[in-house]
Amino acid sequence: MKDSDVSREIETMTNNRMRKRCEALIIAMVSKELSEKWWNSSNKAFGGKTPEEMYAVSPDKVYGYLMRSAEGEW
Repeated sequence: MKDSDVSREIETMTNNRMRKRCEALIIAMVSKELSEKWWNSSNKAFGGKTPEEMYAVSPDKVYGYLMRSAEGEW
């Protein structure tokens, strides 16, 4: 396996784990029923982009936002 393949695999694993953590956080905050709406609605914190759009570009920003929100920084 090439180094680039290994790096890509590690990145994929990290992103999958981060996505699962994001899902758990948003479900805890707004419920499973509303989580889909949250992911697909514009959000001021992301300059009007949806969390889904922002996650595609910068997953760490969405995760950071959710962590701060979970800690009470609404």
